[in-house]
Amino acid sequence: MTASARHLLRFALVVLGLALSSACSLAVGSFEECKADADCLAKGVDLVCSQKMCVSGVPSDDPMAQRCSRKLGIGGANSIVLGALLPFTTANGKDDDPRGQTRANAIQLAVDEINQRQGVNGKRPFEVVVCDSSGDGEKAKEVADWLVQTRQPVALIAGGSAETIAISAVTVDRGVLLMSASATSAEITSMRKQRDGDPAPLVWRAAPSDAIQGKVIADLLLPEAAAGTRIAEMIVDDPYGQGLAAVFEARYGAGEKQAFLFDKDGDPSLAIAQAEAYAPTVTLLIGFPNDVTAILNAVASKEALRRSQWFFTDSAKSSAVFSALADTAFLEGARGTAPATLSGTAYESFRTRYRSKFNADPNDTSFTAHSYDATYLLALAASWAATSAGDQPITGVRMALGLTHLSSGEPRSLELSEYITMRNALEAGTSINVTGASGLLDFDPVTGEAPSSIEVWKYTQAGGISNVEIRPPPK
Repeated sequence: MTASARHLLRFALVVLGLALSSACSLAVGSFEECKADADCLAKGVDLVCSQKMCVSGVPSDDPMAQRCSRKLGIGGANSIVLGALLPFTTANGKDDDPRGQTRANAIQLAVDEINQRQGVNGKRPFEVVVCDSSGDGEKAKEVADWLVQTRQPVALIAGGSAETIAISAVTVDRGVLLMSASATSAEITSMRKQRDGDPAPLVWRAAPSDAIQGKVIADLLLPEAAAGTRIAEMIVDDPYGQGLAAVFEARYGAGEKQAFLFDKDGDPSLAIAQAEAYAPTVTLLIGFPNDVTAILNAVASKEALRRSQWFFTDSAKSSAVFSALADTAFLEGARGTAPATLSGTAYESFRTRYRSKFNADPNDTSFTAHSYDATYLLALAASWAATSAGDQPITGVRMALGLTHLSSGEPRSLELSEYITMRNALEAGTSINVTGASGLLDFDPVTGEAPSSIEVWKYTQAGGISNVEIRPPPK
């Protein structure tokens, strides 16, 4: 190597060293590109915050990020971020729960329609970060805490009663609006929903209270009580099961009945043995899909329970439950209840588009229409919060106040063709009275709840699940 070449090499090494030194000085110490995923939105839709850097994709070492890897809608710096915590897996985190995908489909249909009409103010779309709650209260609370800190959503859509109650401990004190599409526990009516000074409750639900469904179940079974009916109540031991059973028992009165508890996603063998020994004429099963499937497969060989008339509640209204059974002969004519989806333009319009998009019938599962409505309700609440000039912050507190403007005024239907009209009215500060795909939504502004009719459904081997009757809310 010549002297000239050696000189050039030394010069290049010096320059390289200076560059590396400069780069290192930038990469350590106070360098911070982001604190939360929301800080990365302006840089790219698929970027997340990891170790203070905006990186592509979901960090493989972050279990919470993995639970929240699904995204719907349109991301970006101008997007309004919502969260949805749904049960895609059971509490063990391994087995699939069919409810999660069905409800995510309904949310996707709604947010796609809303974004096609440019969201809020004709210029702000919605992005929904969808997380797996495993249908478990403690897991849902942990995921909600992570989601609120990292993505800073203004509102969350929650699943069942246990999850909604647990998540509220995270959201209320942080001013995040919580809307449940399927929580029915009567306990939710009186629980803490707002902070001192908040103008409206921060916990709402599109699903009706079990104070209604429990009474309907009792009314359906009361005529048979005089004929020596013995009811075995097989109840999941959580707020949903306990609350619904309490309402049923109070309404049913002195009729002969006995309760047998089982843990969600646990071993139901003791409850099955106790119910078998009781030799009931009617078995009322209050549980979630995986538990219902496991119990029905187990009792197929129990003659005393096969002879029983079976009765189910809303969580069992799923074609996936019955298609997973090895033997359904003993369930011929079994009945159940669920919050009703009333026939009308909103529901029929929703059902047509849902079937076209997902090749499935929302009639086959409970709370599908309620999930669709919950998404539209949040979008309309955000429209009221922003005002026509878009000059007000869209916060959970302002959206909660917006929800109080959806149960009076000119009647409107929660459907695709009316969204812009409803949005414009709310942005102008005008109240409207909405009817959803799930039925009437006459919210009580104090409790954040609306009454609902209850449908009676039936299972037959030939026709699967069919709705046979709708009952108004009993007094």
